Amino acid sequence: MALSQLAFSLLPLEQQLPLVWLGGRFLAARHLGPQVVALYSLPPFLVEVYYEPDGPTVLRTRTLPVGARLDAYADYLSLPCS
Repeated sequence: MALSQLAFSLLPLEQQLPLVWLGGRFLAARHLGPQVVALYSLPPFLVEVYYEPDGPTVLRTRTLPVGARLDAYADYLSLPCS
């Protein structure tokens, strides 16, 4: 059974990260000021991981529903043609 977006959001960061690293699929990364934001698919939702690139120290995560607009990642995503 997949973890819900709400259940994931309620976990402490230390418990979220192993779920992302082991069960998520990396999709893209972008820069936001001095930070890097990595986007992962962790069905049934998406997770953004914000981190300092020099550390790399993870600062926080943010969940997005699968249908979320990903305009910020448009230049970084490569989608397969069907």
